Amino acid sequence: MSDYVVNEVGGVFVLPIDGFISAEVRGGELILRSPGSTDEAWVSGTRIGEDVVRQLVGRRARVERAEVNRDSTLRIDFDGGVSVMNPAADEVEAWEVRGPGHILLVALPGGGEPAIWDSTSEVRVVRPGDQLPASLVKMIESFGFPIPTGEFELRCTTGGRESFELHPRTLLW
Repeated sequence: MSDYVVNEVGGVFVLPIDGFISAEVRGGELILRSPGSTDEAWVSGTRIGEDVVRQLVGRRARVERAEVNRDSTLRIDFDGGVSVMNPAADEVEAWEVRGPGHILLVALPGGGEPAIWDSTSEVRVVRPGDQLPASLVKMIESFGFPIPTGEFELRCTTGGRESFELHPRTLLW
């Protein structure tokens, strides 16, 4: 697996999935695969129609370009002139791209710049007793979860936006 990075080019965030093939639909998500490896990207969105996804998979459409702009509109261009677009939404995470590698992009509720994690994101191991960022504690409590008592990895977004991803090592809630 390569170290995949989301680059900002000309004011948009470019996803490193050019050439990936529309391979399958699973649970409403479009799975894109690299033709030369086992690397995958999973795409889900509130405005990406299941019928369009099935057509892309049926003809094994190849990604020509994938990008996200600063208001969190996801656009994926495929061969054959087909494009899918999914803007941000007010109340929900409108779309998500997971993969390849450590990439995760999410359109946060309300729009604005997307949350982006990739192989350059800061990863910290948090152990019992370590001080957590106040914004993380607030987020965990807002969902009604207790503060984790076990060791876990904390991955912060690139670009310093206040978004986090938790990866349990032996996470004990």
